Amino acid sequence: MHRLFIPGPPLVSFVQCFWYWEGAPQPHARERLMPNGEAAIVFNLRDEPVRLYDADDFNRYDCCGLVALTGARTSCFAIDTASEDRVVGIEFRAGGTFPFFPMPASELANRGFDLECLWRTAAGTIREQLLAAPSVDAMFALLERSLFAQLARPLKLHPAVEYA
Repeated sequence: MHRLFIPGPPLVSFVQCFWYWEGAPQPHARERLMPNGEAAIVFNLRDEPVRLYDADDFNRYDCCGLVALTGARTSCFAIDTASEDRVVGIEFRAGGTFPFFPMPASELANRGFDLECLWRTAAGTIREQLLAAPSVDAMFALLERSLFAQLARPLKLHPAVEYA
């Protein structure tokens, strides 16, 4: 099962989509993902940490806990398909993380983080609420509310970005 949800204004200016994936284990252990220039948050709904592997050396990876923030990528990376067979996430637009995190996007680029390091207990609380949600639509509504609760800055683009 794969579902996408496009949030309404004002989040749509910062968030490309919310997504949900649940599926059978894949025949391959790792899956390479192409860079798209966008950061993402991944909530693993299985009790396995999210691992973001170097696409050229699977012995090198970032272990990001049960909730990962991955910065925008300039090269491909790989994920562990067996441990991520039920996940929900937030895909930000290019540059869309700034209202939700205090640091510049350049500090997130090409790296993975345990979201609890940035959002403290909120990351784990949101994950627990996602696990208890009765439907995928309820998960998407929870993600919308959670982003508003985590605002570090106003939801307003810089005038130069709006003009561009």
